[in-house]
Amino acid sequence: FAVDTAVDGIDGLEKVRSKQFDLIVLDKDMPRMNGFVFMENLRRMEQYADVPVIVVSADQDRNIISQFEAAGVNAFIAKSDFKRGNLINAVKEFVHE
Repeated sequence: FAVDTAVDGIDGLEKVRSKQFDLIVLDKDMPRMNGFVFMENLRRMEQYADVPVIVVSADQDRNIISQFEAAGVNAFIAKSDFKRGNLINAVKEFVHE
């Protein structure tokens, strides 16, 4: 996979505005813009209305997960359960090579 990184939520939004990505991996807690605000902005962009988003977060509160699901997140991976294989499998589920 070709991967670009962002240092925070605002940098991430700038990158999605300048390039089309097939999938986004997002953290709930980022500097300068949290994951919820990022998702709200992302889903308003026509070209990202259906792009898969995976959230990786230490926060496993069911209400938080439900809010992300309502915002259009496709998968949620717990940092406590994070293994490289979990992320790769989730990416493969949404991105068809």
